Amino acid sequence: MLISSIGGMGTFLVFACTNLICFLGVVTFVPETKDKTLEEIADLWKPKGEKRSNAQLEVVRATADLKQAEADIKAAEAELARARPCRGACHRHQGRSRSAGQRAEAALIPSCLLALCE
Repeated sequence: MLISSIGGMGTFLVFACTNLICFLGVVTFVPETKDKTLEEIADLWKPKGEKRSNAQLEVVRATADLKQAEADIKAAEAELARARPCRGACHRHQGRSRSAGQRAEAALIPSCLLALCE
């Protein structure tokens, strides 16, 4: 129908102009989401009155980073405990005589790792 009324070239130009207008609308009105957290993206789509301040977003990001760091530390401590024997640091070996080096090493092992020696 459109081809018969304005021809093949006219149909292409209508389609190209429509695409150009849509592209400009997307570039203008859709915010960039690269390297943003889900909280920041959700904040972009909120009405103007409900938006969080940058300080609140930084607190959310810092909290997430802290939780991830704590999980990484726990995983590393558990892996360390599995990879290295207790060397006299646990309560089962307290009665045995230890060298000064073993006593110093036992003092450096966190108490949470001593539970893994049982």
